[in-house]
Amino acid sequence: MKRRRRSMVSNRSWWNWRRLLLRKKSELEELVKKKLKLKEALRESEEKVAALESSILQLREEAKEVERVILLLNEKAVENVENIDRGVNGIHDEGKGLKLQWPVVAAGHVQYITIGRPFYQL
Repeated sequence: MKRRRRSMVSNRSWWNWRRLLLRKKSELEELVKKKLKLKEALRESEEKVAALESSILQLREEAKEVERVILLLNEKAVENVENIDRGVNGIHDEGKGLKLQWPVVAAGHVQYITIGRPFYQL
């Protein structure tokens, strides 16, 4: 009888171990699946980062170009004001009494703002 009991106990033990191993195996499979999903998500994230970095570089180049345009427009506006100033001073020297046309100067600055400003905000 004792022998039989031992074999039954060992059989039970063996089945318990088998169940435990099967459970652990399924847990391991789930962990492997999660790991693969995380690796895929990481790869996609790295691709997005690379695309965003490329976009940032392109936007920086565009911003540099817009800054050049703004500086050029600003220089032209200053030249226009200086030319108007010279013209007014020349007319005043002749005694005609013409005053500076501020709407013309303001229009030059409005052109600078409407053309240059939207590109600068990119």
